[in-house]
Amino acid sequence: MKNKELEERLEETDELEKKYKKELKSGKVEAEGKGPTVEKIEANLEKLVQRIETAKVQMEDKESNKEVALGTSKINYIDPRLTVVFSKKFNVPIERFFSKTLREKFDWAIKSVDEDWEF
Repeated sequence: MKNKELEERLEETDELEKKYKKELKSGKVEAEGKGPTVEKIEANLEKLVQRIETAKVQMEDKESNKEVALGTSKINYIDPRLTVVFSKKFNVPIERFFSKTLREKFDWAIKSVDEDWEF
């Protein structure tokens, strides 16, 4: 090896030795290279806050939708003739209340009731 190259390597090893001795005394390791910047940390924090807010909204929606399945009530508990009378009386299309399969199922109610029908 050339003397110049050898001297450079010796200087590097001396610097490393000083650094390691300092780390041993303090008990802390010095970071090398680029660390995360303040801007990156703040951006990550903002993303996490947004994710938390989104998760809270989703949890609230999920909790509020546990109440009652409205379709089940319509099919099992409400007389379809009442819905048909309301629809005809206030000129609301029956499609807004009953899906195609329910319209086929309750065809008898749709045909047998006019807007003046009473239960």
